[in-house]
Order: sequence, then structure tokens, then C-alpha cells
Amino acid sequence: MVQGRHSIQPNSSARRNTSSARLPRQQSAYQAKRTAEDRKKRFGKQPRKNHAVRSVAILIVAVVIAALVFFFVANHRGPVQEGKEIEVTIAEGSTANQIGKLLEEKGVIASSSDFTKAVKEKDAASSLKPGTYHLIGGTDAGEIVDILISGKTGYSLTIPEGYSLSQIAKTVEQTCGIDADAFEQQATVANYKANYAFLDEATEATLEGYLFPDTYSISYTDDADAIIRQMLDDYETRMGNVDLSAAQQNNLDSYGVLTLASIIEKESHDDSDKATIASVFLNRMNADMNLGSDVTTYYAVGKDLTDELTSDDLGSTNPYNTRNPLSRGLPPGPICSPSMASIQAAAAPADTNYLYFFYSNSEEKVMYFETADDFNKAWAEYGDR
Repeated sequence: MVQGRHSIQPNSSARRNTSSARLPRQQSAYQAKRTAEDRKKRFGKQPRKNHAVRSVAILIVAVVIAALVFFFVANHRGPVQEGKEIEVTIAEGSTANQIGKLLEEKGVIASSSDFTKAVKEKDAASSLKPGTYHLIGGTDAGEIVDILISGKTGYSLTIPEGYSLSQIAKTVEQTCGIDADAFEQQATVANYKANYAFLDEATEATLEGYLFPDTYSISYTDDADAIIRQMLDDYETRMGNVDLSAAQQNNLDSYGVLTLASIIEKESHDDSDKATIASVFLNRMNADMNLGSDVTTYYAVGKDLTDELTSDDLGSTNPYNTRNPLSRGLPPGPICSPSMASIQAAAAPADTNYLYFFYSNSEEKVMYFETADDFNKAWAEYGDR
């Protein structure tokens, strides 16, 4: 029996040993459970909270970036070529947005949005006209809209009948921005004689009289030379329709006709009087008299027609002063750019015996006379005082 107990002892010891061996495995499982729970707390619920915060932050950043990009694109102001003339061609059917982008790309305006805003304010989306425009960099968007509405692709230059070269130059400066002095310096016979055969008859150095009075379409890029050529082309075309056969019988070439026409232009009040006035001057020339035209004297002494002529003015030896008793024939050249009516009158004058005339303000008409006595009597009664 003792032996039996002893025989059992090893079994008890084995159980204890077994228990001792299993205890650490039970603790590891517990710890593993605790570790899993801790991990669940740390990387389960808690990580979801952090993810939400990061998502919101990313969304906010994305919105801010998008807003900045939109603001930059919408308000981007490109380099403007301030004061520079820029050619811009607007295609048929172009929208306001397309035109605005083109103007920005060309450097006419800083932002296309300025243009589209101006178009909207003026309700002009359907009124913008296609064409090639010459615009100045930095021009206000509203002004550009007005230009595109008008379809104006250049300057409209009007030269009134009877303007002198000096007056024409000033008009060109006012309308086209070309310096008046530079224009006059360019307007010489020498600069164009090789291209215009009719200038061979000119005896004066300037183009006085040849720059035909008319309305011209001037490109924004045209310089003084281009404008002068337009005027000379116009003169050449119009003079090609003038019959000079009668003028030749009066010993007048085309330059003489132009010179006489310029005097008629200044002396007449109405086209209906021009042919008769022309006959007076031609009759005086044929009678070996001075022309006696006040308007030539005004030109000679550089006075305005509203000024008073002095005795010194009337006695001036300037060849353009035909009031000088010693003067004979026509002045050296034209005193202004005459109208076609004046040119036609000089080329084909009326057939009269008149040697004198004056315009009576009281009678509101031109009065003609064959003798000096008749002239003096009428002047005493109807002349200006």
C-alpha cells in the first residue's frame, strides 16, 4: 500500500507540473485578449474619429485652392501694351467672351472680364460688329465696346472745301493725331512728282490746292504719306472728268485752272455764282488788269478773312497779292483746295463782259458791273460800310 501511495506520487507531481506548465499559456491568452481590446480601442473607434477630421481638413483645403484658382482665372490681368496701337481682327459670329479673351491676349485690355462686364452693362452682345480694328492698348473696356458697336475701323477725316494746306494739316492732327507740322513738311510736290504726272505742271513747292476736299476713311495705322496719297488719288480721279478744252483757249493748263478755282472758292457765296465770277477774273486778265481779289491778299499777308486789310497789305509786293496795281495774271499757285464746282467754273466760265463784282450783304447777292463807274455807284449804295 505504501508502495501504492508512492506509486501515485509521481502522478500527483505530474499534475502539478502540468498545471505549472499550463498557467503561463492561460495568462498569454488573457494578455492577448487585453491586447486585442486595447488595439480595438486605439485603432477601432479612435482611428475613425481621426479619419473624419482629416477628411474635413482636406475638403476645406480643396475648397480654398479651388476658390483661389477661380479667383485668379477670373481676375487674371495680363500685360497691357499701354499706348501701343494694336491690330485686332474680330471674326464674324464671335461672342463677347471670345472677343474679350482675344483683347486680353493681344494686350489691349488687362482682363477679358472687364470687356464682358462692359458688354453686359451696355446690353451690346448682339451689336458687336466684326472687322479689323486698330485699338490702343489700355483703352477703357467701355470705349472698346462703343467702337465695336459702331464698326469704326479707322478715322473719318473730313476736309472742308476751301481749306488751305495749313488748315488741312491742323484737321489731320485733330482727327488722326498726326503732327500738323510733320504733315505739311510731307506735303511737297517733290515727294510725289514721280508718282503723279499732273504734278509736273505745279510751279510751287507745296501741294496747296491738290489735297482734294472730301471725307476719307483713314486706317489707324495710316501715316501722313498714306493720307496725302489718298487725297492725290481722289484729285486725280476727279480731274480726269473735267473738260479742259475751254480752259486751254484761255491759256490755262490744269494748274492754272486749279489756281483760279481756289480764288473762286473763296470769293463765291453760292455755286450758282461761280461761273460768272470766273468770267470776271478771266475778263480782267484779258484786259491786262490786275485780278484785284481780296482773298489772294489775305493769303499773301497771312490774315484771316475776318481781319481788316491795311494799306500796307494792299500794297504788298508778295506775288500772291493781286490787289497790288502792278500785279498781273494769276498768283503763283492755289490759295486753298477748291470744290469740284469751283474747278468746273474755272474750266468752263460763263461768257460775260463783267469786270467788277462784289457781294452785297444788304441785298444778299453778288452784284456784277462792266465799268468802274457803275461799280463805284453801286458800292456807295449797296456796299459794306
